[in-house]
Amino acid sequence: MNSKKANRLFLSVVMLHFVLIAILIAGSQFFSLDIIGNLLASQMVILAPALIVILFGKEKIKLCDLGFCKIKISTAFLVVVYTLLCMPLVTVVNAISMLFVDNTVAALSSDILAVPFPMALFMIAIFGPFSEEFVFRGIIFNSYRKDGNALGAILLSALVFGFMHMNLNQAAYAFVIGIALAFVMIATGSIWSSVIMHFIINAQSVCLMYITEFLMPGSMAAESAAITNDELLMTIGVYSIIAAVTTVLAICLLIFIAEREGHKEELKKLLVKPENTKRRITPALIVALIIAFLYMILEVVLMAVI
Repeated sequence: MNSKKANRLFLSVVMLHFVLIAILIAGSQFFSLDIIGNLLASQMVILAPALIVILFGKEKIKLCDLGFCKIKISTAFLVVVYTLLCMPLVTVVNAISMLFVDNTVAALSSDILAVPFPMALFMIAIFGPFSEEFVFRGIIFNSYRKDGNALGAILLSALVFGFMHMNLNQAAYAFVIGIALAFVMIATGSIWSSVIMHFIINAQSVCLMYITEFLMPGSMAAESAAITNDELLMTIGVYSIIAAVTTVLAICLLIFIAEREGHKEELKKLLVKPENTKRRITPALIVALIIAFLYMILEVVLMAVI
């Protein structure tokens, strides 16, 4: 695929999101979805257009083209360490966004905690990361990468990944995570590394949620609602210092991973502009980003009114 088709795919995902909302509103008198049903429907909105392209598109796409290559067990462990080193930076960005909007995951904590832990872990930490990596790193990032330098592909795919979440809180830190996911995929040459990283990030969130609920029942939603801007600023200050160290270590580890996997040259090429480049920003992408952004702003306004 090329950037033009990848952007059409993203636009399809955005539009299907609104189709899903319309169906849920229209059918609210006849049925309702619990949190698992909502998570499944949300992932199918992402997967369905991609599967149609893969299965019925004129262009034959092989799994190896999407990055489904073997990964060493030792490399997988290094990816786990890399993920943990990236987390302080993600925490900083999340806290900054919470100065302006609510924490979306915390707001859903009561619904998530209402289902068995294994089911929540599977949907949020296994099925979700796999489907999102398949679409956003496997298809979209690789498509962008073919049409220009990899750094531009990393940033644009991370932006698209962030906007896919359709809320400002997750969009902010998902953009940072999207960059880290693309980098580790380049360093290892395998999409499985980004799947592992995505799994660790989501799994720790789910596990922390259930552990907190077990130790202090009912505290998750209450703490999220009660947190003050002063507390957020303190969190930002402390974690910024930590992130300044761990992010540098994460970059060093990324270079080490790339060296041992034979992909160091791929990292060096990030700033090199290929001779043959194609336009990545197309009308479909602009329309999709505008629609998603307006929806996120509208959501913030409505929450403020309510």
